Amino acid sequence: MVSKQFFRKFRLPWTCNLRVLIFLLSTLLFMQEITAQSTRLRAKFWYKGEAFTGNLSGRLGDARSFTLDSNGEIDLQISAEDEIRMSLNGNEWEIRSPMNGRILLPKNAELSIPILIAQKGEADPSSRIMNRLQTLMTSQQRGDKEIRAEVNVLQDSLKQFFQANFDATVKEMVEVLDGIREEREKLEEANAQQARAIQRRGQLKTLNQLTASMDFYVTRLADLQDAFEDHGKKALINQWAVEELENKIIAYNDAYERLDSLEQIILNQAAVYWPGAYEARAELKGLLTFTLFTVHDQQVKEAKVLTREITEFRDRRVPRREKRRKREIQRSVDVLVNDIRGSIRRIKELNGSVFQVLKPMPED
Repeated sequence: MVSKQFFRKFRLPWTCNLRVLIFLLSTLLFMQEITAQSTRLRAKFWYKGEAFTGNLSGRLGDARSFTLDSNGEIDLQISAEDEIRMSLNGNEWEIRSPMNGRILLPKNAELSIPILIAQKGEADPSSRIMNRLQTLMTSQQRGDKEIRAEVNVLQDSLKQFFQANFDATVKEMVEVLDGIREEREKLEEANAQQARAIQRRGQLKTLNQLTASMDFYVTRLADLQDAFEDHGKKALINQWAVEELENKIIAYNDAYERLDSLEQIILNQAAVYWPGAYEARAELKGLLTFTLFTVHDQQVKEAKVLTREITEFRDRRVPRREKRRKREIQRSVDVLVNDIRGSIRRIKELNGSVFQVLKPMPED
C-alpha cells in the first residue's frame, strides 16, 4: 500500500491540481459531446432546375458551418433533431425552399434533401411551388382527394423548371416528406391508441361502479320490501318484528348513501368517457334521479314513517279501541310493499336501458 509520506513528498502545487482538474472536466465534456446521439444530413442545392456547383457556404443552427462540394452537395453528421435551420453566408444568395431554411430531417438518413436557392431579389416561381408542395405533403390531411389533386398540379408545374432533373428531385423530396409523415402518423396513431385505451378503462371503471352500487342498492331495497311483506303486520304486536323492520331500514340507508356519494362521480365520468353520448347520459341521469329521489323520498321515507306508526300502535300510544287505525296501518303496509315492488321492477328496466346504450368501446 502506498504510504501517506509518498503523497506528501510528491504532492503537486494547487495551481497544477487545478489545471489537471480542468483538463479532466474538459475531456469528460468532450467525450460526452462526441458520444451524444447524432444523425446524417445529406442535401443537394439547386438553382433554376440545375445542380448548383458554385462556391457557397453557410451555417446550420447557430454553430455548425458547411461548404458545398463540387457536386453542390453537403454530407454532415449533426446532432439528432426533428428539424434544423439552415442559412447561407454572404449577401448574394438565399434559400427559397425549404421556406425560411427550416429543414425537416427524414428518418432515412440516406435520403438527400433538395435545397432551392436564388439570388436575393430574384423572382423564382419554382420556390413558391415547392414550398406549397411541401406544406401539402406534410399536412395533417393525408389522403384528402383535393389536396392530392393539388399536389399533382404542382408537380406538373415544376416540370418546366426542373426539366430533366425533375423526376429525380421531386422523387427525393417526396420520399423525404413521406418519411417524415410516416413517423408522425405512427406517433399520432400510438397516441390515439393510448387515448382509446385510457378511455376504455375509464368506461369499464364507470360501468363497474354503476353495476356494483346499483346491485347493492336494489338488493337492500328488496330486503326492505320483504321485511314489510313478512313482518309489517306482525310488528303491530311483536317487538322483534319492529326490530327487523328497523334493521332493514338501517341496511338500506347504507346502500343509499353509497350510491348517493357516487352519483356525481359516475355522471362526471360518463361525460368524460362518453363525450358524445348525450342521450345515453340522459338515461343514466334518469336512472339515478328515479332511484335516489323518487324511490327514496317517497317510498322509503314512507317506510320510515310507517315503522314509527307501527311502534306507536304496539306501544299502546293510541287507544286500543281504534281497530280502524290498525286496519289503516295494515293497508298502508300492503300499499308500501306493492309500491316498492313496482319501483324495483322500474329500476331494473331503467338500468337495463342504460347498459344497452352506455357500452364500452371495443378493445383494439
